[in-house]
Amino acid sequence: MGCRTERLAISGAKPVSRRLCRTIHGPVQARAGRTAFSRRYAIWGRELRTFEGIEQLNRAGSLREAERAVAELTWNENTLVADSQATIGWWHPGLLPLKPRRWDERLPFRERVKPSGATFCGSPRFLTRRSARRTAADRW
Repeated sequence: MGCRTERLAISGAKPVSRRLCRTIHGPVQARAGRTAFSRRYAIWGRELRTFEGIEQLNRAGSLREAERAVAELTWNENTLVADSQATIGWWHPGLLPLKPRRWDERLPFRERVKPSGATFCGSPRFLTRRSARRTAADRW
């Protein structure tokens, strides 16, 4: 386990020092005596990909460009994009560790996570202006 002390500046108050630790499994979230509890994240070491994807998403000029940008997002985030033709794309991208179906989250997970994780990116769900009108009419 590696630890470091961070000095945090707080507006209008004295700085505060906090000790932050990380195990090979992830950041330490709690301690009980000499035991540290940590959680593994599928996005560890891939966080910058999300910032790059958001930057690309901000510059996207079409839904296809938005889809390519969303494929870079590593954390789970519902993403809605609409174009000037009232076509809407929805994605829920991100990486998740691949775990056994009935694994109890309270227990350690000792198996390796595949480097790519599991992704939900795939094809977006599109709602065009035409189908939106039809849907609204069907509701009334």
